[in-house]
Amino acid sequence: MKKNISIVFFLIFSFFLFAKDFQKESYDIRNNRTNYLTSQSISQMWKNSEWTDSLKYEYSHNIQNNLRQVLTSYKIENTWVDSFKTTYFYDENENILEYVVEKNVNSAWENYYKYSYFYENNLIDLCVYSLWYENDWLAISQGTYSFDGNDNIIEEFWQYWADPETLIDWTINTFTYDSENLLLTNDQQLWSSDNWIDSYRYDYSYYEFGKMEENTYQEYDGDWINIYRYVYEYDDNENLEKIIYYLWSENWYENLYSEYVYDVNLNILEEIWKYDINSITYNYSKNLNEYIEESEKSDLAKTHEINISISNPNFENCTISFNSKIDRRISIDIYNLKGQKVKSFGEFPSSKTSQINWNLKNEDNQKVSSGIYFLSIKNRDSVEVKKFTIMK
Repeated sequence: MKKNISIVFFLIFSFFLFAKDFQKESYDIRNNRTNYLTSQSISQMWKNSEWTDSLKYEYSHNIQNNLRQVLTSYKIENTWVDSFKTTYFYDENENILEYVVEKNVNSAWENYYKYSYFYENNLIDLCVYSLWYENDWLAISQGTYSFDGNDNIIEEFWQYWADPETLIDWTINTFTYDSENLLLTNDQQLWSSDNWIDSYRYDYSYYEFGKMEENTYQEYDGDWINIYRYVYEYDDNENLEKIIYYLWSENWYENLYSEYVYDVNLNILEEIWKYDINSITYNYSKNLNEYIEESEKSDLAKTHEINISISNPNFENCTISFNSKIDRRISIDIYNLKGQKVKSFGEFPSSKTSQINWNLKNEDNQKVSSGIYFLSIKNRDSVEVKKFTIMK
């Protein structure tokens, strides 16, 4: 269980760290530059001597090439069944502000969980993880971040709420980089019995041309224990050719390896995982990818189309003015630092400038306390978040 949790948090961090460049610069899933965007991926498993569909991921992008939505489906008796839908929102600098995961319940989409990101000087300042509970978002945990002079994350500190007023220390991840700002190590410690204890670590190495060579994962149990590692191989054009996955059992043993099929534009069409037993090769899994050209992507409305101003944020009232270039209804909400909704103003037509006078009372008609708050104005395709402070 510990290993699975560690991997999940590493994947979450890796997604945040690389998602912006990955989407904006139009790289494929293995960091190869492309002018094409992934439209669909299908995962298959080798069963009964044939490939069997398992999962399908359908991707859509906004006009800036940022990932807009991912629809996840699974196969049941030759029918694709929708399971999860993830929607991404960005600020005017194309930083991820929020991604919301919905689950399919009796053919209807219901909120499941979300990550909300807040920035200072275009660097992430706070991340809040929330679950959908009793028809509202319940903040579960929060992460804060520190950076070096090259804007690399060097510390990620997570806490969780034991109750609405009490934050408990949970994990700290520390990161180191080389002179080229390539990630070298990722070490995690857990808070236990009033002490930080080692949990896991990743070590990375790179080829001279800058792409990853090895990724080794270890866990701490009185001493550092090897668990697994990935070794990456590339062709003469620096395109990924093979990944070898090793497990540790007194020595490193090859467990799985991948091979790739590219199209003429060097997009990965197939990623096939295999293993060898007694010199016989067996199929394990396969990912199939489809792409669209940038010129073919849907013309979704741009993010950051809503202009916001806040005046008189004193302890008596607050005036919120907004206008939008697009003719869509928008919803306006106020959140506290935990990511909990404090006040909802409902929906408004956004085709003209509007104004709201807030008496600084929450949904229970009680005065909010002084502190930092976030104004969220959201339409179908974008969300704007503005931080402001209320002072007594």
